[in-house]
Amino acid sequence: MTLHGHEHTVLSTVYSKDSSRVVSGSLDGTVRIWDMRTGEEAISPLRSGDRQVRSVAINPTGTHIASGTNTGDVCIWSLAVDQYAPQRLSGHSDWVNSVTYSPGGSLLASASDDNTIRLWRTETNSLHVVLSGHSSDVRSVAFSPDGQIVASGSKDKTLRLWHAATGEPVGQPLLGHKDTVSCVSISRDGTKIASGSEDTDIRLWELKTGRNIETLCGHSSTVASIQFAPDGQSLVSASHDRSVRLWSLRHDTAEHTFVVLGRHTEGVESVAFSFNGLYIVSGADDYSIRI
Repeated sequence: MTLHGHEHTVLSTVYSKDSSRVVSGSLDGTVRIWDMRTGEEAISPLRSGDRQVRSVAINPTGTHIASGTNTGDVCIWSLAVDQYAPQRLSGHSDWVNSVTYSPGGSLLASASDDNTIRLWRTETNSLHVVLSGHSSDVRSVAFSPDGQIVASGSKDKTLRLWHAATGEPVGQPLLGHKDTVSCVSISRDGTKIASGSEDTDIRLWELKTGRNIETLCGHSSTVASIQFAPDGQSLVSASHDRSVRLWSLRHDTAEHTFVVLGRHTEGVESVAFSFNGLYIVSGADDYSIRI
């Protein structure tokens, strides 16, 4: 299935927990919600008045959508009411590149070009803690399955781990990438971190020790988005080389092989698994979303 409607680059795509909907955010300034049974938009596009939507997330219950914008605000949309005017969470002083809900939905993380990550309490839409330590733009943020650890990737070429409760760092920064760390993902069993970079590599790390387990090579341009499959047996990646690749992480093979699932006509910016692991969604510079 190919979904058309956005009028500019689709920077962010995510499935709802029941896999019935896909939410997308675009440089056209809209958040769109798609019905996966029909491929049509479920409601009219959500517009906050911001020029760009750089990231989107949907909470575990499917009642709220968060979007990160070029103004530095995080917009919270309630789908339970007919009035689609967002509440704004202000505090970042630059673009918000990544937003994600904790697995339990009690926290929302936002990562910004102002070098910080902010954690917000979703019940009150109030600031919980600011995570400071990166020396450049923070491009991606992810929660561990238990919600206790936050991982972040930055233009400073490092990954960092943080305690979600206190905002304190966990250990030392993870070093190895030669360029901007553009995306991070934590496996559902909480044992591994994957990071993608503008150096074209994907690195796998042991969460507990921070040890670099393996480096996956194959993309020829920036790895813009990655995500572990729900069963942890594979990893999907999206790249500016226009491809979406599915990597096997099975331990009974000599090396981690990949298949190219497909190619957009322009660079791919976002990729995500459905929660049941049956589908993958990608968004790209060609303005399209593919399932």
